[in-house]
Order: sequence, then C-alpha cells, then structure tokens
Amino acid sequence: MVGPVSRQRSFSIFAAAGLSIFACSDLEPAQSGNNAGSAGSTTGSGGSAGNTSGSGGSGGAGGSGTTGGTGGSTGGGAAGTAGTTGGSGGSGGSMTGGAAGTMGTDGSVTGGAGGSSGGSTGGMSGSAGAGASVDSGTADTSGTPDAAGRTDADAATGCQGILGHPTQPCALIPTYPGVKLRLVEDFDSPLDLDTDEIWTYSDGFSDQAQARFIKSAITFANGSAQITMNKPPGGAPPGPTYAECTAAAFPAPFNSAPAQTSGELRTKYNNFKYGYYEFRIKPPVNTTGNFIAAAFTFRTPKWQDWRELDIELQAANKSKAVPTNVIVGENQGGWSPGISDALDVMVSFDTQADFHTYGFDWEPNVVNFYIDRATNPTPVRVYATGSKLPIPNKSGKIMMNFWLFTSSALGGGDPANNQYPMTMQVDYVRFYQSDQEPFYPCTPTPACLSDATHREDLDYSKNNSTDGLPNTTSGL
Repeated sequence: MVGPVSRQRSFSIFAAAGLSIFACSDLEPAQSGNNAGSAGSTTGSGGSAGNTSGSGGSGGAGGSGTTGGTGGSTGGGAAGTAGTTGGSGGSGGSMTGGAAGTMGTDGSVTGGAGGSSGGSTGGMSGSAGAGASVDSGTADTSGTPDAAGRTDADAATGCQGILGHPTQPCALIPTYPGVKLRLVEDFDSPLDLDTDEIWTYSDGFSDQAQARFIKSAITFANGSAQITMNKPPGGAPPGPTYAECTAAAFPAPFNSAPAQTSGELRTKYNNFKYGYYEFRIKPPVNTTGNFIAAAFTFRTPKWQDWRELDIELQAANKSKAVPTNVIVGENQGGWSPGISDALDVMVSFDTQADFHTYGFDWEPNVVNFYIDRATNPTPVRVYATGSKLPIPNKSGKIMMNFWLFTSSALGGGDPANNQYPMTMQVDYVRFYQSDQEPFYPCTPTPACLSDATHREDLDYSKNNSTDGLPNTTSGL
C-alpha cells in the first residue's frame, strides 16, 4: 500500500543522466423448428425435431406421420390426421450444444398439430413425435477463436469484447470513472511472441546500448511475464535491429556487443491512446547495484514523433521512489533535456519488496499517475495542460523493459555491483479505454490502421524480424 507521498519536485533524472531510454461472429440465435403436420384422423406419429445449438449441428428431421397427428412440444399429443414430415431443427445460437429433444408419444384420435422446436440461444430442443429421431449433435464448448484469441471462455468469465488473454472473471476487476476495460493480460500461460495478435518483443537495445534486447530474455512462469537481465560470456549478440531503425536504415545495423542482455515486451502497433494503463510489477531485490524496470507507452519510431509516458522503478537508494516521466519531441535524433519532464514520487514502502500496481490515466488535457489505485484513488502526480511539455497527442505501444545505466546518475547504484541474472516480474497489464477516445485500440490490426487517417501509425512499425509485419516502411 502507498504510504504518505511526498510530491516534492526534483530535477529531471534524465537531465542528470543526460539520457533517456530508447525503444525505436458469433453465430446467429437459433430459430424455432418447423411445426409438425396438421391434425388427422387415426393413429400416427411425426413431429419436428428439436434444435441443437452451437456447432453441434441441427437436430434430425421428425418422422413423417401416417394417419395420426404429431406429438406436442412436450411429447403427449392426441391422434389426428396424417402429419407431414417434420422439418429439421435450425442451428443453435450459443457455442455449446443443446440437448436432444425428447420423444413424443403416439397420437391416438384427432390429435392437434405437433409442437415447435426449442428456442434460441442454446436452450433445450423441442420435442419430437414418436418414431422421430433427433440428432443431439456434438457439443462445442470452445468455439472458434477470433482475431484477438477470444473464445467461449471469455463469455464464461464475462470478458466479451476484452482484448488480450484474461483468465479471471472480468467482473472482478476494479472499475474506474471515465474509462472502460479494454485489454487484460494476465500472463497465466506462455505467449508466442512471434505469432500473438497483440504482443511481441523488441530487437533493439536500451539507452546507449547498455543492454541488448533479445526474445529469449522474456519468459512466462508463476503467472507472470518475466524479463531477465544477464551478462553472458562474450556479451550480447550483434545483429540488425528494426526497433531502433532510422529513415536511412531499416533495419539498422548493430555490430557492437554490449555486456548485458535483457528484454522488452511490447504491443505490435501504435494502437493505444487515451485511457488508464495499469501494471502490477515487482523488480528484483538489488540494494547496491543498478537497474531500470520500466512500464510505459511509447510511439515508434521516436525520431518522427517521440511520445512517451514512463514509470521506471530503480535499484539501491531509489527503492523508495517511483520515478515518472513525460517525453514529447519532434524529429529528434536523440534525447535532450528539453523534451523530458521527470519527477520522482517518494513512497513509504520498498518497491523491491513486493508487487504493487503502477499506472497512469492519459487524457487529452491531463495525465494522472497512480500507485495502488484500487486502494489509493488520489493521483500521486498530475501533469496537466500548461506544464513544461504538451500532453502527448498520438497513439503508441504498451511496453515493459528492463535495463541498466552506466553510473549511479540513473538506475540507483553502481552497475558494477549487479549480480546476474536478475529478473523483473510483471503480474498483469490492464488498459481501460477513455470515454474521450473514440477509436483506439481498433481491430483488426493492421487493417484498421491502414486508411489515410491512421496510416502514419504503421510507419516504421516493425519491432523485430519475426513479428509478421512486412519489411516496408509503412508496416503494411
């Protein structure tokens, strides 16, 4: 929990360091089945088959009557004139199969017409007249996943329309005024970062290339995403980078071998804008060394429109601070003090001791930063129009990365004191779309970003060599 918060303004941590981080159908409801034949004169059977629902298939046709009436919808019907052959039941609407209809008894004398079949949305199928067979179908409890990987499990958890991979009931997730839940990533199962519709990895590097980002540094275990920094013999592998591309080089060459490897987990597209972003994070325990465990939004490529909102947990003497930052720049070759406005929020707890939630509500005229918002609803920092920098105004990607600095000017203590490997854990990521945001996040990507209005969001949008995006500057 957040204790008393000191909101003393400090000089920019990035000005002190002279640098910042880099990161360049559903089925239609079933209709009632056909009614059975008209009333007749003597004994007979017949009636419509009940519906089945979901992908289990339609019910079988009712048997044709001979000289008697069909059974009613509950099975018992009086006999009548010969009924016509019952129609087959229509396909069910829900994703799970409905139960087969029960058999009606034989009619005897002047029975009424057969009953209709079951209703929509996967209810019980209607009754059939005696002698009619009913195909109960095969139940389908999983359904076909949509573009965001959602199936019937989302309906069961109340997460319809939510992006990501939620594993808990969305009704249990806190709600906040002015925003609605749109993305839930619980990290309870491994993600394939080459093929996932939303998430991928960066092939770039941290500020001044202290750590090269590699896919294998991102793993999933114990219900969290884990980003591990290591110091392999011989250093990190060289190789080209799309994440740190330039207009002249796409991908950009990267031939150095920094000592450390680490990772950056990110969404594929510049497809998130106004709303509340929340991360539940625990950095490693490091009382003397150096790291930056960051959760942020970032627009790529930074040399076109640098837009960034940061939370950057740090080591050593920064363990009771939550550094925040706002960066807005145009056509920047690199970081400079004029595009950054940083502030350390002091807290009473040790950020390395346990998980806490860190978030920011990005709106058109203000950014409110929060810590453990569900129990502490007051912002710990308010960055409003009229501050040093304008409020970021273009969409970006959601990112989490783990890196280090070359000195104690940023990141806490002395990087020489680091013990490797060390791991940053992310329990979950949630995004709530603002009521003031009419478009982002759009689906399906990248098609929804390919019109003239949003095509800029795809420029140089490739993150790595395996993310499935074409090797073109437009990302299409």
